[in-house]
Amino acid sequence: MVVGARTTTAVVALNQPALRDRRTTSSRSRLRDEGVIEAWGLGVNHTEPIEMTLALDEPRPNGFLLAGRYTLLDHAHALQRLLPMAAEQGVDMIVGGPCSSGVLADGTHFEYADAFPEIIEKVRRLREIADRPGGSIKAAALQCCASPASSAPRRHFRKASEDASGG
Repeated sequence: MVVGARTTTAVVALNQPALRDRRTTSSRSRLRDEGVIEAWGLGVNHTEPIEMTLALDEPRPNGFLLAGRYTLLDHAHALQRLLPMAAEQGVDMIVGGPCSSGVLADGTHFEYADAFPEIIEKVRRLREIADRPGGSIKAAALQCCASPASSAPRRHFRKASEDASGG
């Protein structure tokens, strides 16, 4: 939203502890309703806080950032429960962390620590499928997080050598 020469568009993100403080969420909703900010939301690493928030009458965030819970390695809960609930309520969902802290992008970390042998083995099996001619595990990781409930614009790569310009 633009008022004169001043841009008032703002997106305010909160973490889970901030959601527990009704003053914080009420003030964000009031600022949105008054047009001071355009939207506010919650950024978390687990699906449960989002589900609990969606089940409440108040607060009503505009969207959520879900990091690391809709990936090739971890997607069942988000896919089966959370994303349909968000879509039904018309709430924006941004999917973050599609490469699981790097392990799906030729890295060695999963959830910000050295990946356990079980995760390395799972990635190896996924790579056998994804790295067939014309594909890559990196591309599969990005394509996996595409969802009709996800509002974040993203370019889906067919090959790791492609860039955002389509090259």
